[in-house]
Amino acid sequence: MRILVTGGSGFIGTNLVAFLTSRGCDVLNLDIAPPRIESLAAWERVDVADYHKVEQAARAFSPTHLVHLAALATFDASMTELTQRNVDVTANILNLALKRGTVERLILTSTQYVNGPGSPFDEDRSFHPVNDYGRSKMAMELLAREPRFAQLPWIIVRPTNIWGPHHVHFATEMWRFIKHGLYLHPAGDPVLRAYGYVENVARQAHILLTAPTPMVLHKVFYLTDPVIDSYELLNAFSLALAGRKLHRVPRRLMQGLARAGDALKRIRIAAPFHSERYHRMTANHAARFEPLWGQFDYQAIAMEEGVARTVSWLTDAYPRLYA
Repeated sequence: MRILVTGGSGFIGTNLVAFLTSRGCDVLNLDIAPPRIESLAAWERVDVADYHKVEQAARAFSPTHLVHLAALATFDASMTELTQRNVDVTANILNLALKRGTVERLILTSTQYVNGPGSPFDEDRSFHPVNDYGRSKMAMELLAREPRFAQLPWIIVRPTNIWGPHHVHFATEMWRFIKHGLYLHPAGDPVLRAYGYVENVARQAHILLTAPTPMVLHKVFYLTDPVIDSYELLNAFSLALAGRKLHRVPRRLMQGLARAGDALKRIRIAAPFHSERYHRMTANHAARFEPLWGQFDYQAIAMEEGVARTVSWLTDAYPRLYA
């Protein structure tokens, strides 16, 4: 396979490119940022919003498969910015694949945030986005389903809460807080979450690239591991990083801390903890672990092994923070 990956220098992209090259695939990474592992695959500095540059690269590389990962993945951007980067750029990729006519498989990356916290929808065309980022990805999914793109061999994937090596934000924030005992976990009922270890996600994407077409064509798949209590994963990191169990705090106390943070924000003082963060920490957000995985020879890396690999990467990449 000759696979063109947009956004291959990002967190998921880095791990996906590594996995694909380990399977003998020829990979070209188009990204405005340099790759985090330079030796993995060919890279061209291309802004994927520039249709002509992407077309030029595709013409030279002649991909048989295309994985579109590049996106503006943030809750803080305006709807205009999100539309430009997540919808308009996807339109470019779809039009490129249509024009070339030789792409055998096209993966388009959406997000679990097309549906808000709670139980996952069973119908792929049911949406309940709770923020502009989710709305932009919903628009992207609806775009792919337009009749003009019906002949394209597209698949939509919705990554959940993905973790593992090369996650820069977790490395400098959440995992560091856990290491130093600064993370407080809500006591009480389990918080059920869909997490995905990033190497498992890369394996799942590879399955979708190689599966028989009738099994995957024009379908939606969550890239995820089975739903668990968030305490299980975060406590595993606490034991590995700090040698102690995670601190569990009564929710009423956490709500009080959140209100204090809200007050600080109102007078423009940065607060590390506030009501929005509290609600994100305590809301269930499940996703379907597709029955389809059971039809393939899919061997998942266990959570404990994923934590060990991630901690090993953290100590190598951030020795001052994790020594």
